[in-house]
This record gives sequence, structure tokens and C-alpha cells, in this order.
Amino acid sequence: MGLSDGTSERTDEVPNIAALLSVVRSGATAYDSDNFGSVAGKMPQIIRDTNSAVAYYDSGDERAQALTARAEAYLLGGRYLTQVRQYDLAYHALSGAIQDARAVQDMNTAGYAVVIMSWLLLRQGRFDDAERAAIETADLLEPRISKATPERLAVWGWLALQAAAAAVRNNRPDDGGEARRIAESAAAALGSRPGSKQHRFGRFDSAVAGMKSLEDELINEGGDPYRVIDESTNKARFSDHAMKVARIAETDKEWNRHRLTVATAYTKIGEHEKALDRLTAIEYANPEWIKHQRMAQDVMSDIVRKRKRRLTADIRAMATRLGVLG
Repeated sequence: MGLSDGTSERTDEVPNIAALLSVVRSGATAYDSDNFGSVAGKMPQIIRDTNSAVAYYDSGDERAQALTARAEAYLLGGRYLTQVRQYDLAYHALSGAIQDARAVQDMNTAGYAVVIMSWLLLRQGRFDDAERAAIETADLLEPRISKATPERLAVWGWLALQAAAAAVRNNRPDDGGEARRIAESAAAALGSRPGSKQHRFGRFDSAVAGMKSLEDELINEGGDPYRVIDESTNKARFSDHAMKVARIAETDKEWNRHRLTVATAYTKIGEHEKALDRLTAIEYANPEWIKHQRMAQDVMSDIVRKRKRRLTADIRAMATRLGVLG
């Protein structure tokens, strides 16, 4: 999939911007459901159509609406391309999303594009750049909590989570802890708002903030894998049981990222069968998503490398699907 340079010839046909935005948002729904093939197939036409809409309107409300549609289209493209590790194209798409969103003063969309940009930079190991982008944008968008919309609180919280993730990976746990506290403040404020989970940028709440802190636990020097396991099994706050009670879907990306964290904790204490059980449960509901997760590949590599007995057929099959064995 490619992305154009943002220019397009003006067409004679009047764009239906409402329908176009609906298509873009249905693409976001497909992405959130791990239907990556659908996103890849539709994105080139979506980008062409949003470019044409922007070219058609020179000014006025219609041009603002066209820019809004293209900003969301570029954001969707950036999310997908980052997920499948096409980083150069993803960077281009996210830059376009930020530019278009700022042009129409949609700072929530612009801020969330920075969240994804920070994620991209984290995946590239550019921790300083990832933290700087997230924390500077969080400072810019810091809301008055008593009056902030749920979307603004979610974007602000996600930016803080990204800043924390970068700081911890950059061996600066104190800065990471400060950013985590900001994220927890945003999550606490959201928890008191009716309908606060219904926004465009995915789920953000106190559970997400807490699960991310457990991920940091394994990254910190001297981190305790037993703490991660204790808080994530049986009927603990971040267990599969708690997920079902809260009616969180099996495809929820944040919960499955946490399940990978738990699998990693099991490998650190030598419980490889339990780690494999976690991978199997994730793959059952999320076969497309797990293929693109470096953490899943790391867990599987650890299982294969440290297993003393002969690899079973199930282990070989999982390792092959994750690209660990040829």
C-alpha cells in the first residue's frame, strides 16, 4: 500500500464528505477488530478520495470537513502501517494527519496522531524522540480536568502513557513514574464521566493505565515478575476473570498486550508451559494481531531456546506462525 503526496486533481463530481467520513471510520472499526486485510485493501482508495475532496473545496465549511476526513484517513493509515512495521510510510501518513487536523483546529485528532507517532518511534528504539514528542504534546494539550471532554482526557492520558513507556525504556524510571501519574489522573477523571468510553481513540481507563504500569515493572531493572503474575491471575484486578466480568472483548488490544506481559513474566520465572498457554489463548481470538507483536515473538523465542525437552508439535507450529522457526 502506498500513500500519495497529498495532492489530487480536482474532480467534477461533488464529494459526499459525510459518506466518505463514514467509510474512514468503518475502516478504523476494521482495524480495531484486527481485520488488517480489509484496511490494507481499502486505504489507497480512501486516501485518493479524501485527497480529491480536499482539492475540490477551496474554502468554507466543506473544505474544513474534507480536511477532517483526510486527517482521520491519514491517522488510520498511520496506525495500520505502524502495526505492520512500514515505518517510513507510517511517518508520512501521521505527519499528514497532524497537519490536516491542526489546520481545522482538531487538536484531539492531532494529539492522537502524536500518540501513534510516539509508538512508531518506540518501535524503532528512538526513546528520546518518542518521549519528547509525547510529553511536549501532552503539555500543549493539558486540559482543565473539570471541564475537559472525554476525548481530550483520553488523548492526554495516552500521551502520558507513551511518555512513560519511552522514559522507562530509556532507563529513567523516575520520569516514567511521573508520566504514569499524569495518565492515572486522566483515567480517574474519565472514570467519573458517563459514556466516557465512547470516543474515537480506543479504550483508555484506569485498567489500561494499571496494565501499562505492570509492563514497566518487567522493564525496570530489578522488576518483579511475580508481582505481574499475582496481579494478573485468578480473580486479581488484571486477570482474565476480571476482563470477562468487565465485558471486555477478547480482541481488546490493550488487554492482549497485557496478556503478553504476563506471558513474559512466566518466561522470566521458567514457567514456559504457562507462557505458551497465554500465547495460545491470545492467538485463538487474535490471529492477525499477534503475528505483528515483537513481544509475542520474544516470548516464543525464549520458550524454544530454553526448553530442555524436544519441541512438541504445538510449540513448533506456534513458533512457525510467529516467525521464530522457519
